[in-house]
Amino acid sequence: MQKHKVIISAITGNIVEYYDFGIYAVFAGIIGSLFFPSVDVTMELILAFSVFSVGFMMRPLGGIVFGYIGDKFGRKKALIISMLGMSISTLCIGLLPTYDSIGIFAPIILVLIRMLQGLCIGGEGTGSAIFIIEHIGGSRIGLMGSLIMTSNIVGTLLANVVAMILNLTIGINDHTWRYCFIFGAVMGVFGLYFRIQNKETPVFEKLKAENYQHKKTPVINLIQNKKYAIISILAIAASATSITYLVRGYLNVFLTDCMGYNTQDALQLTIFTLTCLTLLLPVCGILTDRFGTNAILNFGAFCTFFGILPAWSLVVNTSGFTQLLGLFCISVMGAAMGAPAYPYAINSFPPAIRYSGIALGWNLGNALFGGTTPVICTLLFEYFGKLGAALYLIFTASIFIILRWSVSIYMKRLKRSKLS
Repeated sequence: MQKHKVIISAITGNIVEYYDFGIYAVFAGIIGSLFFPSVDVTMELILAFSVFSVGFMMRPLGGIVFGYIGDKFGRKKALIISMLGMSISTLCIGLLPTYDSIGIFAPIILVLIRMLQGLCIGGEGTGSAIFIIEHIGGSRIGLMGSLIMTSNIVGTLLANVVAMILNLTIGINDHTWRYCFIFGAVMGVFGLYFRIQNKETPVFEKLKAENYQHKKTPVINLIQNKKYAIISILAIAASATSITYLVRGYLNVFLTDCMGYNTQDALQLTIFTLTCLTLLLPVCGILTDRFGTNAILNFGAFCTFFGILPAWSLVVNTSGFTQLLGLFCISVMGAAMGAPAYPYAINSFPPAIRYSGIALGWNLGNALFGGTTPVICTLLFEYFGKLGAALYLIFTASIFIILRWSVSIYMKRLKRSKLS
């Protein structure tokens, strides 16, 4: 199969899965009112975002499961199973009765479905990145890794565009939101077709030909031998995903429910930011190939630490060009942290444990800090007002800086002790 076909098919499948996972956040407000009825709108939102976060809590387990499948049975098989599970669970949400129909069973089933989605998405992004880069080889690894991250964002962007079209045509109400979930399941059929057409990666085929012995307990092996690589990837994920999920999971609902924007204006601002992020990620991928992963990651982290508060202030306190400038700056921070992430992670592990190692480290950081971004920012809004979200991103950037600095110091000392 030609390399460009591998890239297109892998990216297409990734877009579909992230549409399916992200469409929930777009409709978090209406889902909160239908599945968690309460007199307090903020509490409905917190509960809805908590279910969003539950999906992320399953991602580390998904990383372990799909990492095992990907390292033992092949990258292709892991990605096919992930796509199938995501499509089925998305359809189930689209058809799920509300609290008024089946009572307490509605939110319980919703939580269980989101857990299945979290399990499936745990093997997707990292798996797609590995799949493409192992097919392409070492050339332009920064750009290739950034394209996978871009496709993640495009999936969320597509979810917002579909919601905006729905709002402009028949309107969003207690029933029409379901169409977007059903549409996602239909797209999943096409994504599954593309996945099945792919060939396994040359790197995994080589491992099979060499009859390598896959570890029965890969997680224990990783913790024993690659714990510092896992910590580094967790730190990258903490900062990178908290920025992206500020945009992908929180911005739209924050603008409508906390700032009083109408649905159309909020969707347009969210789409603008996602579009900027989509365009900037490949640029940062090219810069990664030019200057290296560490240089771009450090640039992104320090820009976030020092720049997120003034950028978010422009978003919440101004309008027009200056508001768009603030959103653009946030996109720069997200792109600088996101583009080098997968290339750095892939170079941190040998092929035999690559899927398991990246999926575990990335999904731990994503679960603890990225997926919790909407619910934490909603809580911070209650205590710190409009700037609460910026404080959280300063915190996650600090985690990256401290953990990466600590690991770097330790590894240098370890290297010196071995030489002496």
